[in-house]
Amino acid sequence: MSPRSRFLIMLSILLLTATACDLLPAPDSSAETDIEDAISTSVAATLAAAESEEVAADTPPELEPTGEPMLAPTSTSEPLIVTLLTLKAAYIRDGNVYYWEEGLLPLMLTSTGDASEVRLSDDGDVVAFTRGPDWYHQELWAINSDGSNLRQLVDQATLSAYITTRTAVSARIYSFVFKPGTHQVAFNTQLTFEGPGLFINDDLRIVDADSTALTTILSPGNAGNFFYSPDGSKIGLVTASQVSVVNGDGTGRIDLLAFPVVITYSEYNYYPPLYWTEDGSAIRVVIPPEDPLAPSPDVTRIWHLPADGSPPTTLMSMGTVAFPLTTTTLSANTERVAYLVKITPGDPPALELHVANADGSGDMIYASGPLVFYGWATNGVHFIYTDAAPNPKIGQYGAAPTTLASATTLINVKWVDETRFFYQGKNGANFEFWLGEVGAPSTLIDSTPGGRISYDFSE
Repeated sequence: MSPRSRFLIMLSILLLTATACDLLPAPDSSAETDIEDAISTSVAATLAAAESEEVAADTPPELEPTGEPMLAPTSTSEPLIVTLLTLKAAYIRDGNVYYWEEGLLPLMLTSTGDASEVRLSDDGDVVAFTRGPDWYHQELWAINSDGSNLRQLVDQATLSAYITTRTAVSARIYSFVFKPGTHQVAFNTQLTFEGPGLFINDDLRIVDADSTALTTILSPGNAGNFFYSPDGSKIGLVTASQVSVVNGDGTGRIDLLAFPVVITYSEYNYYPPLYWTEDGSAIRVVIPPEDPLAPSPDVTRIWHLPADGSPPTTLMSMGTVAFPLTTTTLSANTERVAYLVKITPGDPPALELHVANADGSGDMIYASGPLVFYGWATNGVHFIYTDAAPNPKIGQYGAAPTTLASATTLINVKWVDETRFFYQGKNGANFEFWLGEVGAPSTLIDSTPGGRISYDFSE
């Protein structure tokens, strides 16, 4: 545990103690002075201990935060331990990487101006990011969140070895995430060409951000886009026509669902996103109709796929808008769904926003107009949408919406938990990065006229 964390915990205990004293019968003035002196002395001692780098050899090991509520000790002679969870974020502004914690100013980690995408480890200690001279040549790098130990994880020479066709201009990082609870960065690659199109290499590799050791989990053509189970022990794989699951080391493959390739009317194949159930026992996926623009298109289906290979089941079927293909969205806990239905054509068309339970029950029309849906809170209760830009709102399943007053034009939203969310907005010429909370004012983290802000977070 860092000195800062130890200090925050002790300060919280002292504040609780001081508050408790206010509830007791008022002591005389000398007693009040004694209490104030005791608190001042304790704070001074805590600060001195936090700054010290020496630890006595007989000091018992410290307890690391677990994220679980701490119970009060049964013996009144033992101290109450308070676990503080600090929200952290890494983001890229003007091509440079920044690190932010609640209550602190952002810390600039890099100054090269060539970073593009960023990910933050679960413990907040390591930032992984892509950088390069242009879109075709993007390498993978990492830096500690205190600004130390900038290192290269995957260089251009290594990526060039992943080129599988002579007509490709390059191979670049396509998607990358930290494996849950580790400093290992999993990634896949794409081939680039002169002209439009998207060609995912359908590979999967892991590089250790501490040791920089690189391992191939699945060679090109054997993976796809990938989604870790909550505990990291399984990986869901998806291509344009197949959903599968493998163990974390790539073994034990089970094919869960085959589906028709969705016609995109463009130079790319559609890989639908996968959603793991909270217990890691199953994957849920939304499959659009094979031809979204057919005169009488098929329905969109929500599938439930047990990870042990048991037969898949359809949870819900409904008619939805043709494009974008991702407008049907499950909540993180996979229990709720939002989808859009076209009422009348136009530019923009008039739409209905439906929200429902993932099994199709409780389906309701929540709003109508030129709608955009931005995502669910983790528990599937609140969500964010716009009904007439710029007019972003916080909706609630079964209740009326409220206005997200600090935003103008939303660009992307990522929910942290049941009530908090990060979002990026555009206000005039400025791109703004905010932390929002249901029922509370938003906090502006950063702003720039230099372009969109890529970000990731941990708690």
